[in-house]
Amino acid sequence: MGSFATVQPSKHPRYAWEVQYIDRSRREPGGRARRVTKYFTAREAADQAARTLDRTISTSGTVALALDAKARADFFAAREVLAEAGWPKLALVDVARDFATRCVRPAVSDERVAVLLEEFLRVKRVDENKSPRWVETLKTRLNSWLRQQHIARLHDITRQSCLAVRSREGVGARTRRNDMAAVSTFLAWLKQERWVNENFLEDIAPPQTDATSPRVLTAAQVAALLEAARRLGNGRLLRFFALGIFAGLRPSELERLPEERIHLTRQNAVVRVIGGKRRQRVRIVPVMPVLRAWLAIAPKVQPIADLASRDRLLFDQVRQAAGLVQWEGELQSRRTTVFNHWQADIMRHTYISLRMGITHDENLVAMEAGNSPDVIHAHYLSLLTPAETRALLAVRPGRKG
Repeated sequence: MGSFATVQPSKHPRYAWEVQYIDRSRREPGGRARRVTKYFTAREAADQAARTLDRTISTSGTVALALDAKARADFFAAREVLAEAGWPKLALVDVARDFATRCVRPAVSDERVAVLLEEFLRVKRVDENKSPRWVETLKTRLNSWLRQQHIARLHDITRQSCLAVRSREGVGARTRRNDMAAVSTFLAWLKQERWVNENFLEDIAPPQTDATSPRVLTAAQVAALLEAARRLGNGRLLRFFALGIFAGLRPSELERLPEERIHLTRQNAVVRVIGGKRRQRVRIVPVMPVLRAWLAIAPKVQPIADLASRDRLLFDQVRQAAGLVQWEGELQSRRTTVFNHWQADIMRHTYISLRMGITHDENLVAMEAGNSPDVIHAHYLSLLTPAETRALLAVRPGRKG
C-alpha cells in the first residue's frame, strides 16, 4: 500500500516535525487539490499520525478526515455490518441510494394532501396526457373521498380511511368499484413518489357487480328528449343529444368535437371521430338521414357541450323535461332522485342497437362505434325489434315518435 502522508523535518520555530498529505476533496483558490500540513514536537507522534492518516485515507478517502468521532464510529460499524453480511467491498453510498429509493421520505406525515393531489392531477393531465374529462372525474372522486374521510394531511390516510371507500352503505357496487380504482391510483402514485409506504387498496378485491343489460331509449323518449333540447337553452344542447343518439359519440368525444369534423355536404355524410377510449384512432361514423334532419335545425355551438360546468344545469333540465329523470328539490341545490330511467351511455347504447337493427353486422358497428365486435355481440344483438328500429329512424323535428 502506498503512503499518503509524508513525515519530514519542519521549519516551524516551535515544532520539529511535520506531516503533509494532499486532500483532493478540497481545493485551493487556483483549483489545485489542497495540501494539508500538521505539526508535531516529537518524531514518534508524527509517525503515528502519518500511519493513522494512511489507514483512513486508504479505506475512506480524505473526506473521512473531516468526520468527528461519532461519524467515524458509525462508518466503521457500517463497514463491519456489510462485511459480516458478505458485502465487504460494497460502497456505503450505494447502500444509501438503495435505502433512499425503497423507503418513504422522513417526516412527511404532516404534508397537505391537497397539494399532493394537485401535483398528481397535473401529472395525469400533462405528463400522461389523459383526457380532460377523465382527469375531472378522477378529481371529483378523490375530493369526495378526502371530504368524507376528513383527510387533510398524509397521516390521515390510514387503512381504515381507504377501506371505507369499499364499504359505504347506500352506494351502488359499481360506484364503489370506480371510487376504489380512483383512490388506488392516487395511492399508487404516492407510493411511487415515496410519500407513503403502502397502497392499502392494492390487494383489496372490489365489490362484485351484477351483470346488467344496456338500457336504450324508445322512439317516444328520443323525440321527447330532442324536443326538450330544442326548446330549452335556445337549443344549445340539441346538437349534443342528436349526435349522442344518432352517431353514438361518447360525451368525452362530443365535448371535444370540432365543427370541421362533421361533414354534411358530402354525398356520404360522415362524422370523423378522434378521441374517446381509443384516442389514437380515427373512426368514421355515417350520418343517417334522421341525424341530418336534427343537425339542420340545431344551433352550432363550440364546444358542443361542457357538462362539467357551463351546461351541467341545462343537461339536467332537458332530461327532466323529457320525463327521463325526476328530482325533488331545486336542480341547482340539494335534490332527491324520485325516478331515473337515464343510464350512463344510454344514448350510445341506443345508437349501437339502432345500427345493429339496420346492418346486422357487429364488425361494421364495432368499427363505427370504436368498440370491439365481442362487446357488440354480447350486449346489443337483441335490444331493438324491427318495429322499434323503424320508429327510431322516423323521429323528426316536430313529429312525435
